[in-house]
Amino acid sequence: MSKSNLINVDSDVVTERDYRIHAGWSRLLALGEVAKDLRALRDQLFALPEQNRELAALLKATERVDPLIFDAYSLAIWTAPSLQQALEVAAHFSAILCVPLRLHLHQTQSGGAELWVFDHLWERGDTPVSTVGATLYLATLIRLFQKASGGCSLEVMIGPWPYASNQLSVAERTLQCRIQTDSRLRKLCFCPSQLERPLPQSNEAIHSNSKSLLREQLALLEQHNMVVKVHTALFRQADLTGVDSGRIAGQIGISVRTLNRRLAVQKTSFRRLLDEHRLERAMVALSLGQNNLTDIAYQLGFSDLSSFSRAFKRWTGYSPTEGLQLFAK
Repeated sequence: MSKSNLINVDSDVVTERDYRIHAGWSRLLALGEVAKDLRALRDQLFALPEQNRELAALLKATERVDPLIFDAYSLAIWTAPSLQQALEVAAHFSAILCVPLRLHLHQTQSGGAELWVFDHLWERGDTPVSTVGATLYLATLIRLFQKASGGCSLEVMIGPWPYASNQLSVAERTLQCRIQTDSRLRKLCFCPSQLERPLPQSNEAIHSNSKSLLREQLALLEQHNMVVKVHTALFRQADLTGVDSGRIAGQIGISVRTLNRRLAVQKTSFRRLLDEHRLERAMVALSLGQNNLTDIAYQLGFSDLSSFSRAFKRWTGYSPTEGLQLFAK
């Protein structure tokens, strides 16, 4: 559970640390040599025999999930007083697990909870490794919460199913959950009745100590990783009116040129991160039943409703009005 498990976060120059992942992913996959960053892990996965990248092998690998697989991160989830608090830990400290993906905890109007997955790397390409990475990430989260809770039931929503159709039932049976493939937003859905149920291995002292270590690790990321810095700065904005790279760079304390250069190293850009953040805010607003779409558009920094509608359609595949109807269901 030492800080050394936060790969590449202690340098102040542009290095591989911008692709930081938790060392637990290598342990989970039994790869032997620990991958130093996301690119190294992708290379290791691609080098595996094809059968080891298939769905059955990935699902088999997630059986290795245990309280210490991701050190303080998994231990804090395992020892949380309730599933609700475990989900809060998972979302708040998700950057520690893998910077390119971020979890958002959404409380539904019916009293349930949804863990939304946002990313800025795996959606950029359609290589087999991208499919492998996304599948492994979601399956690992499912295993983590099921094992920590002693067998919670959940529903998983993903985009188009990337494997053979007959493999869907295999995944559902293996992971003991229902999987829907008609959602543009990847998320894990938990029903209200199980959120406050005490976890079998709940331990307040271990949970508290693990969270303290996670706060230290997250502070290191916020100090050194540019994607995390940008997300942190964006979340601090009351709204996104007038927010641009110049304002965020100034708040971080660097030049726009340095900001752009550092983000380019991570194969992303300020515009992409801003759009990702806008999508997250938009989804939250729509899920809360805020039906004044013009107000939402201005809060997100769009000049008018039509600009917001076009962007939302591009991000999700449906219009904001359709999004409202989906959440209402």
